[in-house]
Amino acid sequence: MAPESFSTTASDADRVWKKSSLFLGRKVPEYVEDQALVKSWLDLCQKIYRGPCWNQNNLSPQDFHDMVSHSYFGVIDVLNMQLTQLPTKPNPNDDSHWRRHHEQASCSPVYEQYVALSYVWGVDIAYATTTENVMLHRTHGGLGNVIQKFPGAIKDAIELVRRLGFKYLWIDRLCIVQDSARSWKLNAYNMDLIYGNAVLTVCAADGDASAGLRAMKPENHNLKQPWRKVMRGLDLMVTRPPEIHIRRSNWNERAWTFQERLLSRRCLIFTNGRAYFQCRSTGMSEEIYADRKGAGWSLDLVHAPMQMFHQIDTCAVWVYMRSVELYTERKLTQPKDILAAFSGVSNVPKSSFHL
Repeated sequence: MAPESFSTTASDADRVWKKSSLFLGRKVPEYVEDQALVKSWLDLCQKIYRGPCWNQNNLSPQDFHDMVSHSYFGVIDVLNMQLTQLPTKPNPNDDSHWRRHHEQASCSPVYEQYVALSYVWGVDIAYATTTENVMLHRTHGGLGNVIQKFPGAIKDAIELVRRLGFKYLWIDRLCIVQDSARSWKLNAYNMDLIYGNAVLTVCAADGDASAGLRAMKPENHNLKQPWRKVMRGLDLMVTRPPEIHIRRSNWNERAWTFQERLLSRRCLIFTNGRAYFQCRSTGMSEEIYADRKGAGWSLDLVHAPMQMFHQIDTCAVWVYMRSVELYTERKLTQPKDILAAFSGVSNVPKSSFHL
């Protein structure tokens, strides 16, 4: 374990790190509700690593634009608490003439960042968007009026997205009109676009939707760490790779969550009462001081499914076959969804197959 003097702030920001503390253990902070640690992980990935997680699996910007512009696709505005279309990103330094030129040059506009949620619905019939209430949900504050009907994972995700400084969130239960075949098909068969273009996927693996994100609450945050003082200046701690806890979770057994994790560029996984960050470059946890540049190899990524996509350009057939093998081990409530729950993964290798 690193000396206590290194635990000066709940952040892994580059300016905070000390070289001699890297890869050493640390005590889990008592509070993570301010999200400083989580925010620093995301900032490091976006601003410093710029590795494989910036690869969107050859997703077509035009396909994403076509989906976003469709009336049956929407996101949650977590500030105004309403369903809305995902807006394009304004450029503060340029006028509308530049934007028109930029959009013509890129063939599709640049959209605001959004977060996606991956979770297990559970057996309880929870509140959802339907043709009866969709117009209410589109009004300002419409979702705020019914937020108490949401399961814990959804309420916690909305609060987390606000604290991380994002405005838009995609959640299937609320963003898909559940009794509309057109809305369901548009979203269900474009999961590669939805999760692949999200800046971050929050994975609620502590249980089903009712369990929430346990690490966000001090009373549910897992602070247990087996460690002993061996001698003066030397403390030893036992830690386990997050995949051990993830594999034991109900979330990891479900068919729909397979592609949601695999297609995401960055995942913030809540399991075992802890928070873990994984991207295609590195992994981070609350109890290890990670590699400051994220350039190397991490025990946290052993057996992580996201690593398969490193080989998509050279071994597309193997990646596809391995994905099928892993997917068919999962549980599916509705047998009719077996192709839909895998369609996003099927879409990814097409460019490599030249289809």
